Amino acid sequence: MMQEYASMFSRFHALTRKEDGFTLLEIVVATFIFALAALIFAGMVPISAKTAYLNGQYAQAVSIAQNKIDELRQIGYGRLTLTELKAAGRIDNNSATLPYPFTATDNVANSLPSGTGTINITTVTPPVAGTQAMQVVVTVTWKPVSYSTRTDSVSMCAQIMQCE
Repeated sequence: MMQEYASMFSRFHALTRKEDGFTLLEIVVATFIFALAALIFAGMVPISAKTAYLNGQYAQAVSIAQNKIDELRQIGYGRLTLTELKAAGRIDNNSATLPYPFTATDNVANSLPSGTGTINITTVTPPVAGTQAMQVVVTVTWKPVSYSTRTDSVSMCAQIMQCE
């Protein structure tokens, strides 16, 4: 009887005993999942690099437009004319009509691919009686290098007022 009990125990132990380590199938499945995740993340790298480059171009365009708005505010309401802006060096010398270009003056083409900049100035109804106001719209346009037909632009608007 003892022998039968020992035989039964060894069969039970053989069935329930767990080997340490992984099977070949587990290793193949884990390798496949890891390779698939690596390919997905590797595919995102060029997309994120392109997005970062385009975001840099937008940031540069916003900086150029904001700088131009600040320059025009500094000039003041009374000097927002063609001759005054040319004399102050804020627009290109070949400017004749609205919108006034400032591409050469601010080297926009050196900062952005095929970059151009324009200023449009219009008289607006002042929000407060006894004041005069002009609306200034600065637009910076460029062609992203990665796109042959697409054109991107940033426009900023400000009102410059003359108070009496």
